[in-house]
Amino acid sequence: MVTEFDEKLGEIKNKCMNCEKCSLGKTKTNTVFSAGVPNSRIMLIGEAPGYYEDMQG
Repeated sequence: MVTEFDEKLGEIKNKCMNCEKCSLGKTKTNTVFSAGVPNSRIMLIGEAPGYYEDMQG
């Protein structure tokens, strides 16, 4: 069952994957959006991937 929350999260993911408003967005080869439980009460955000991580996917 797809909820309104799931639909909204899908919209945000799509925007992130297609965004080119900054230099990172214009030069990226991969987008890492999220992993885990979407409605979790806590979110941990790690370091952004570097050049080589982006190339490896």
